[in-house]
Amino acid sequence: MRRSNNKVRITAQLINAANGFSIWSQDYDLNVSDIVTSQTDIARAVARQLKVQLLGDEAARIATGGTHESEAHDAYLRGLHAVNLRTRQGFALGIAEFGRATAIDPNYALAYAGLARAYSLVQIFGGGTAAQTMPEARDAALRALQLDESLADAHTTLAFVKVHYEYDWAGALREFRRALQLDPGDAQTHFFYSNSWLSPRGRHDEAVAEILRAASLDPLSIPIRAFVGRTYLWARRYGAALAAFREAEQLNPNVAIVQERLAHLYTYTGEYDKAIAAETRARVLAGEAAASASAKEAALRAALVKDGPPGYWRVVLGFSKSADNPPEAYSTSFGRAVVLARLGERGEALAALEQAYTERQLALTEIAVEPAFDGLRSDPHFTALLHRIGLLEPAGTAAAAAPAH
Repeated sequence: MRRSNNKVRITAQLINAANGFSIWSQDYDLNVSDIVTSQTDIARAVARQLKVQLLGDEAARIATGGTHESEAHDAYLRGLHAVNLRTRQGFALGIAEFGRATAIDPNYALAYAGLARAYSLVQIFGGGTAAQTMPEARDAALRALQLDESLADAHTTLAFVKVHYEYDWAGALREFRRALQLDPGDAQTHFFYSNSWLSPRGRHDEAVAEILRAASLDPLSIPIRAFVGRTYLWARRYGAALAAFREAEQLNPNVAIVQERLAHLYTYTGEYDKAIAAETRARVLAGEAAASASAKEAALRAALVKDGPPGYWRVVLGFSKSADNPPEAYSTSFGRAVVLARLGERGEALAALEQAYTERQLALTEIAVEPAFDGLRSDPHFTALLHRIGLLEPAGTAAAAAPAH
């Protein structure tokens, strides 16, 4: 697409990937004000060239979910870009842009789906509590589905809310099934089905297959590639996790959350020097002043030399109370529970998990597979918490069945 003032030229091409031969090409010269309505015509033209025989419902879906307002469409695209930055500022901007799109066109289903996704994830990046954001995510997803029930993205976000906020695993499974049925080629659905439903339930082989499917569908997605690493970490396949994080680094070396997850991995492999280096990079990439990040690095290294891993974790526990932390840097009650468990403070770790339960923190659904909690699994309080979250349901229940797709 090329734009000059209020004119846009869209060039659509169909190329044989085996030999590079151009099979078909067509230019479309449009006014900016016509671009949204013209997208449907272009989509149908491409479909005809691909000789796709569209059934009635499928043909109708080309024109659903969108908007005829070019300004709303522009805001939607800006929202997508901002959210994909995976930063606190990016999510704040994304929510604002999706909100602007829905204000311009109250019937813009895709914008509501984008708003739902942004609200569902923003707390990871310090943008509010679950009580503040998850009801907003649920309402936006339901509004999107009211406008267009065929939006797989909205079904996926609704499933995410059901798992992480309502602990409704069976309801989440129904929504994931519906999303996969509607759009089996949607990378985000495979992504969230893997990390929100399969991994937490310990179904690691299936989770790995799903996350790799997501990565193959969207090979340039940093969030997906970074979660390949986490999926392997939960399965205790640390070598594969490291390789996945390295691939994410190659795609973009400047993503704070990738470095933070690398730091977590290195603590499980006992490579604390590397963990400290990755943590420092994460802090700088997340916007912390270099001098502050360097001072924290020095404190961690000194504690590691003096007291070994326990010294490291005691310093990390102190840092967890600071506002200047990268995403997932043990700043939440769940994160502090991880640190306390690594220190062997069972009672305090369980108390922190109870607080995380009260706050409905997203990561709480990971407790059955988080390696830090291996020492707590025999504790009856931990078992009771698993029951309350819905992770110790009897075999054969509806939530234990795998979705067909």
